[in-house]
Amino acid sequence: MSSVGVAPPGGELPIDLMARGTLFVETRDSFAPTPVGCCELANIDPEAGTDLGAMLLGQRPGRTSDQQITIYKAMGVAMEDMVAADLAYREAKRLGVGQAISL
Repeated sequence: MSSVGVAPPGGELPIDLMARGTLFVETRDSFAPTPVGCCELANIDPEAGTDLGAMLLGQRPGRTSDQQITIYKAMGVAMEDMVAADLAYREAKRLGVGQAISL
């Protein structure tokens, strides 16, 4: 299950869903009250979630079994969106695909 963005006042995901799976977040800021964090996570202990950096550095486990339910709650960090768009653009240019448009 994945959710990107913030939708006050109640959020995008059911609050009870968090207790049924393993929660992954972009950043610990996700647990702060809005407008910084996510509505769904505001009253959840930050230790209940794993930030992606800790997982990628091997400090916290990722998914540990095929039966494990994982929940990824992203906030939609603009810098990550820009980096992803740049990577996609460079790869399309390298492969010679896509179409340039003027806005």
